[in-house]
Amino acid sequence: PTGRAIFGTSLRLSWLHRNFAHLPLQLFYDPNVLERHAWAYILYLLGRILFPDSSGDTVSLMFLPILTDLYDVDTYSWGSGTKAWLYRSLCKACHRGVSQIDGNLLLLQLWAWEQFPIKPPLPFDDFHFQYPLFDDNINPPLGACWVPKRAVPDLKNLGTLAQCQEKFDELTEEQVIWTLYLDVRLDLAWYQYRRDSYIWRCIVPLISSHVEWHYPNRVVRQFGLVQHIPLPCDTDLTLHAYDLRGFPNTVWTDIHRQYITQWNERHSHVIMAHRPAANYMEWYRSITCLWIA
Repeated sequence: PTGRAIFGTSLRLSWLHRNFAHLPLQLFYDPNVLERHAWAYILYLLGRILFPDSSGDTVSLMFLPILTDLYDVDTYSWGSGTKAWLYRSLCKACHRGVSQIDGNLLLLQLWAWEQFPIKPPLPFDDFHFQYPLFDDNINPPLGACWVPKRAVPDLKNLGTLAQCQEKFDELTEEQVIWTLYLDVRLDLAWYQYRRDSYIWRCIVPLISSHVEWHYPNRVVRQFGLVQHIPLPCDTDLTLHAYDLRGFPNTVWTDIHRQYITQWNERHSHVIMAHRPAANYMEWYRSITCLWIA
């Protein structure tokens, strides 16, 4: 691509859409054309859904080497990379003076809708009436239950930021779903998502170009386990010095080698906490502000 297709070290998604949104029927059986359209589709998916930036119209060219061999694409842990990108985006967005945010906010939104008392717009029992393409033996994606009436939110009913904060302050313990990842809820998800669910409880670094730690040991209640006193977090600030600016030729596998090793050993770091810790509440009260006045 030339001209306006490239913006810095990124490719414009609008250019991808103009040039690859439609595959001419006469070229459908040309393997070279199919491969180029597959590359374009995956790049668009990365830039629009998994790793969007604040512009909403670019995808980093750093993903191109990953797509060199399309047969290797499904061997990468895209989910953990997406969460690493989202965690870093949330970290940057909470700084004073920052007015934009990127990352897979749809993932964050679905998590919030699942956990807090928001009535689903469609009962789960009505799935097969609304989604006839799904086989009776295969459940649709869990997030699909939020599709109707959520595509265009009613901004008038959302209220101001202060009103939203007040609603969160008024939540009681009984109104929050604390155990999001129990089998009774996950029965709505595809089997392949549940098969390796123990990996969700690994204390492990999540790696994209960024590295963000996954600490399920701090929120084990979501998995139906008993909360113990968590170990201190790794707050190595040098990791936050890395971003996509100024590192066009960076070999990330070398930069993050120690974290890649820890990722490969993730099966050895699955948390199990079924028995309560005798001194947990004593520790909790010592580090928690119980009342704000």
